[in-house]
Amino acid sequence: MFPSPARDAPRHRTTTLCAARFSDTIHRVASAVRQTAGYAARPKRVSPLYTGDQHRRYGMITSLSNPKVKSAITLRESRGRRRSGLFLIDGRREIERALDGGIRLVSLFIDAERRTRRGNPEPLEELVLNGTTILPVSTTVFEKIAYGERNEGVVAVAEIPERSLETLVLSKVPLLGVIEGLEKPGNVGAIFRAADGAGIDALILADPNGDPFHPHAVRASSGTVFHLPCAVAGARNAIDWLTDRKVCIAAARCDGAVPYTEYDFSQPTAIVLGTEAEGLSDAWKGSGVQPISLPMRGIADSLNVATAAAILFYHAKLVREKYLEKSEKSESYT
Repeated sequence: MFPSPARDAPRHRTTTLCAARFSDTIHRVASAVRQTAGYAARPKRVSPLYTGDQHRRYGMITSLSNPKVKSAITLRESRGRRRSGLFLIDGRREIERALDGGIRLVSLFIDAERRTRRGNPEPLEELVLNGTTILPVSTTVFEKIAYGERNEGVVAVAEIPERSLETLVLSKVPLLGVIEGLEKPGNVGAIFRAADGAGIDALILADPNGDPFHPHAVRASSGTVFHLPCAVAGARNAIDWLTDRKVCIAAARCDGAVPYTEYDFSQPTAIVLGTEAEGLSDAWKGSGVQPISLPMRGIADSLNVATAAAILFYHAKLVREKYLEKSEKSESYT
């Protein structure tokens, strides 16, 4: 005899209802056992930036004609960054430091094929993205967005933060770096990294020909561009701003009259450097500006600007530490 759907329907409903009640009972018993044993409720996990199967849910972008992809590619050039107010952050470490520095991410491109091939061996840390859009893309598309050869499979699009003199907050005895007319992004990033390492209070980019949010500058800075206070201004405005705040100006020049080792860095000071080809403009001449020099003992007439900046930054901090140590000893004797 063949089963009759009409005749067997009540039995089927009864079986389903019993199974559901049994499952609910098991769940309640398990919860009670956990509470009796003293297990604390587990906190709700924040969704990771990317898991291996997200491209199945969101859809992997494979076309270079996709509007979001085309917009991201334009951010590799300074014109695209100026027009949009956005920039690219390439790499896990840099993205994490950007978030720590309060940078707002707009979108996150993930090389879905790369992570699938590797079995997603490096899950990204669980971070609160505040509405960041996750965009899984193919490897071909990702390579057009990413900058350089170090492919970590993740590139973020972020908002360029405000960088004006008014945003800088100075200490009682500030030590600042001023870089005029710098163009090469590698040098910009290296100077940020040196300033951060030495403990410089802030950097001022005077009449820059490049920007600190060039992908190569961000990479060369090791993410310090997101943490070190920075402002962009014209040279004349920067001089007036420093003078109004009684900050002494030490301008590094090949023909500087005072060797850097003889300058008094214990006072509020801004160390100013220019490009390797042109040096500093005439705006940094005249009263209120002290030319200093790094002696060159070989055939070269100057150092790479990032190298010179590192030497001056670290020397200035060393002078200050010795000065403070001496002052503390003098106070202890009185």
